[in-house]
Amino acid sequence: MRSPTPRDEIADPVATSKKKPAKVHGSTRGRQRVRVFFHSRGKDPESAWCTPLPAKNQYRLDNILFLHQSPVHGDTVEAVESERFDGQLACKRIVRRGGRFAMIVDYPETRHFKPFGVFLRERFDVVSEGCFGPDEGRPGRLYLAVPQRFAARTVFEEAAAKFQGLVAVYPTFRRGRNAPAASTTALPARQPVKPVAPTLFDAIRRNDAAAFARVKPADLAIVDERRRPLLFMAVLEGRTAIVERLIALGAELNPKKFTPLHAAAMRDRPQEAKLLIAAGARPEIARDKDGDPALVTAAFRENIAVLRAFLQVPHPVATKSLALLEAAGVGNLAIVKLLVQHGADPAWTSPLGNSALSIARKRKRTDIVAYLRGLGSC
Repeated sequence: MRSPTPRDEIADPVATSKKKPAKVHGSTRGRQRVRVFFHSRGKDPESAWCTPLPAKNQYRLDNILFLHQSPVHGDTVEAVESERFDGQLACKRIVRRGGRFAMIVDYPETRHFKPFGVFLRERFDVVSEGCFGPDEGRPGRLYLAVPQRFAARTVFEEAAAKFQGLVAVYPTFRRGRNAPAASTTALPARQPVKPVAPTLFDAIRRNDAAAFARVKPADLAIVDERRRPLLFMAVLEGRTAIVERLIALGAELNPKKFTPLHAAAMRDRPQEAKLLIAAGARPEIARDKDGDPALVTAAFRENIAVLRAFLQVPHPVATKSLALLEAAGVGNLAIVKLLVQHGADPAWTSPLGNSALSIARKRKRTDIVAYLRGLGSC
C-alpha cells in the first residue's frame, strides 16, 4: 500500500511534545504524546503521533500511516532514538497488534467528509483520517483503521450504499451481487468537467523530474490556485531533483510569500534546505504568512536536521531565542541544546513576558528546566 503524496503535518489534539523513552513511567493517563518516525529500511519516512506506554521504549500508534500498510492505528511499537533521523524516535518493530487493518477510500465531494466519518465510526467503530480533500475533479482520500471483526468488503459496500461515488483504493474489489442498493438520494446536477492537461504541479506530485527537462525560465512564473510557485511546491513535496532543476533555471529563492525555505522547515526537508542555502536562499529572512521566521518553525516542528542547516548562517539572537522558547515548549531537549550552542539566549523574554525557562516550567518539561537552570543564566 502506497500513497502518492507524503503526509501533511497533523496537529496533535492533545499536545505537541516529545519525551525521551527513558522518562516513561507509570500510567499513560494524561501523558504527553510523542512523534515517532516510521520507514521501510530508511525509505518513505513519515512521522506520526504515539502515546508512551509503561514498558520501556514502547508506544501506541495514534495516527493512521499514509505511506505504510503496517503498523496500524492502535498497534504497540518499539521505538528508539535513531541516528538516521537525527536522534529522534524511529520505529524498530511492532510489539503487539491492536486488532485493526488499514483501508483507503476515495470520496467525491467535500460535503461527504464529515457524515462519512461519523457513519464509519458509529457503524463499524472505524478510526478515520483525511489525507487530502476533493479538488478540481479529483476525489478526496480517507485512510481508515478498521476493526478486524469486520470484513473490508462489508464496510465498503455498506458505506457505498449510503454515499454515492466512493472508490475502494485499498483493498480493491468488485461490488458483489448481494451488495446493498445504491442510495436513492440524487446528487445535485453538475456541469461536465473538461479534461485538464497535466500541469507541472502534477509532475511535482508524481515526482516526474523528466517533465522539468523541458521547462524554460519563463515557466518559473507559473503558480497554482493558491499562488504557490513551483519551487515552493517542489520543496514541500521533497522532490530533490526537481528543486535542483528549478534552482538552475533561476527560480526566486527569497520571495516575500511562499518562501521555499519555509516549506523545508514545515515538511522536514534538510537536503532541499541545504541546496537552497548553497544557492543563495537566506533562512534568516524567510518567514511564513504570519511573520514567523523559518528557524522558529523548524524548532516548533522539531525538524532538527533542517534546523542544523539553517544555523549554518547567522541569525539575530532574538530569532534564535524565540526558536529556543518554542523548542522548550514542545519539550525537545536536543533542539534546546543545539540552539544554546549556536547563541540563543536562555534569558531572553518574549513580548508576552515568556522565557524558555518559564515555558518549560508551565509545560512541565523537567529535563529542560534542569538543563536551563544548570546554565546559570536564567
